[in-house]
Amino acid sequence: MVWRSSFQEGAEQSSPPIPQAEASRTSVLYSFPHPLGGPGINNTAWQQINALAACDVDLTVFCTSVRVPLHRRVRVVETMTLGPRRVPHRLFGTQRTYSYHDARVAFHLRHGASSYDVVHVWPRSCLRTADQARRLGNLSFREAPNAHTAETYRASEAAGEDIGISLPRGYSHRYNKLNLRREQTEFDLVDYILAPSEYVLQSFLDEGVAEHRLIRHQYGFDPEVFYAEDSPNHHRFTAVFVGRGEPAKGLHLALQAWFESGADQVGQFLIVGKMMPAYSDYLRHQFQHPSVQVIGFSDEVAALMRSADVLLFPTVTEGSALVTYEAMACGVVPLVSDASGAPIEDGVSGFTHKVGDWEILARQIRTLAQNRPMLQDMRRAAIAQSLSLTWAASGQRLVDAYRTGIERGNIKST
Repeated sequence: MVWRSSFQEGAEQSSPPIPQAEASRTSVLYSFPHPLGGPGINNTAWQQINALAACDVDLTVFCTSVRVPLHRRVRVVETMTLGPRRVPHRLFGTQRTYSYHDARVAFHLRHGASSYDVVHVWPRSCLRTADQARRLGNLSFREAPNAHTAETYRASEAAGEDIGISLPRGYSHRYNKLNLRREQTEFDLVDYILAPSEYVLQSFLDEGVAEHRLIRHQYGFDPEVFYAEDSPNHHRFTAVFVGRGEPAKGLHLALQAWFESGADQVGQFLIVGKMMPAYSDYLRHQFQHPSVQVIGFSDEVAALMRSADVLLFPTVTEGSALVTYEAMACGVVPLVSDASGAPIEDGVSGFTHKVGDWEILARQIRTLAQNRPMLQDMRRAAIAQSLSLTWAASGQRLVDAYRTGIERGNIKST
């Protein structure tokens, strides 16, 4: 059954009544202050929600709008729609929209017909919700799709400074004192922070968050979209980069490694993703090399991956890059930094290197470009490991994370 709620003036309007959960099922209120469906976290949240519903969780979702099909068990309230139309965030301002969404969810918690085992919230729109959950004794879990915000700011700024590029105003990872303060308050208010990788978990520990407030889970991939061909026929060694073209993703490091490895003489490097203009200008000379093909944004990522041998992803800060999951499923061996959050077994299903160490990355590229049997062994290992990394598996691990928090109870302390 799907509930829908139109945009209304103010947060004082009551939400649709939500039936009581069955006692034997984990009852979850899931708050996402964006549309469901689309790129990035919009896709991540949608996949999480459907995976949770398939795990027989009693699930109520608040989001701004829905663009994609939802599991039949999901009850949804849309907080930014007017009739059948979506109200864009920019109409009222992004943070005002986040605050309105947060108020709607908090109002439902205060006056709704259900109590919840779990309140799952996302960044920038959860202060009132987390505070209300605390007052009611509901356990709150905050998604951490990136490293701790302070670490993300530092790493992103440093990556730009290293190559003489200033991050543009409005860029999500440019230092913003107000946003950092708000997110720190969120961290303090919730019971638990959901970390999708060891890198993310460590970044919170480094900022002084108590270990017992951090719970690991994982993201996933869609096996109907991302899958390997039975008999790949790559006549030319092919590397691929998939991501936003910005300093923090490390494309400049991947290009340095590519040319240093010598693979540019025998192979090709496909670059997929929208480019930051200043960054594109910085890389203009490398982009002109005959071994490099800049594709830009593409809706055919899966097909492009299936045409490649290795993924180059030397990011300097990340949450747990979905592109690494998708690459493994397509039979592409990830060569990634230790900040990527990639779920690989180093040296078996992929290679890792320390952030910024493009020379190690170059040696890894050279090794696989020159050793086709080793490349094929690692390809098979990546495919085999990916079988446990689907969104379905992610949903079960998220349920387990909830249960871990439920067993620990309310422990809001830093």
